[in-house]
Amino acid sequence: MSDPDLDLIQQTHDAHAALMARINGFLDQVDGDVATAIALAQTQLGIRQAAYDALAADLAGIVDGRLYQRIFVDPTNGNDANDGLSLANALQTIPAAYAKAIDGGHLDIRLPDSAVASFVGAQNCVSNRLTFSSSNTGTITTRPKITGGQTNMRFGSIELTGIDLDGSTGQLFKSYGSMDIKTLFCDVVVGNAPIFGEHSSEPNHIQLNCTHTHLTDAAGATSPKFMDANTWAFTGTSVSVPSGKTWADYLYVVRDAAGVPINGLSNLAI
Repeated sequence: MSDPDLDLIQQTHDAHAALMARINGFLDQVDGDVATAIALAQTQLGIRQAAYDALAADLAGIVDGRLYQRIFVDPTNGNDANDGLSLANALQTIPAAYAKAIDGGHLDIRLPDSAVASFVGAQNCVSNRLTFSSSNTGTITTRPKITGGQTNMRFGSIELTGIDLDGSTGQLFKSYGSMDIKTLFCDVVVGNAPIFGEHSSEPNHIQLNCTHTHLTDAAGATSPKFMDANTWAFTGTSVSVPSGKTWADYLYVVRDAAGVPINGLSNLAI
């Protein structure tokens, strides 16, 4: 015969086990539902993030497109009354191209082979990025040249590709803030005033990257300078200066007591 108390205890135990099984099953179902919801949410977030990223890229492309201007300048055959949007309708002067610049934009100036252009005095350019290159998409016979005058920029970047520079009559580029400057396939005539320099009342930093860039001294230049900046970083690849000189002769260099430059860094011996 069974003991009623033991039967009650067994029944209570069985009921408790059954209840716990139901609770654990419910919790397992909840965990599964939560994991499914999280995975779905992550998928939806990923889809939305991809859509947002694509939209941001599209908007960046639209903004860049609106800020980019390609202007042709032909000192011989151009006319400042033209729109400058093709070589056939080129402007005649660089100042006329600057007048079309969008504040904070990218102004891309193209010059035909053999062209000799001047900044025609001191000119202000409101672009954050200024590029000069040849309008010739094939083999360049004689590179275009910029000589005389001066361009003033607040900050940003200047890129010269296949453009020769003649600084025998004075400084060509003056910055009022930090600048990133690149020259590629450029022959440069250097005078006593630096080709690239800072405004005297606003010391700045210049990042200079030169590739296939070669300097020669202007006739009569007693202290030719290529760059003058409070602080600078200079990278040169396939570059040269006149025989008997070093790049240190063409940069503004401050040295410590041991003769080590303290205001600039370079991959070349300075």
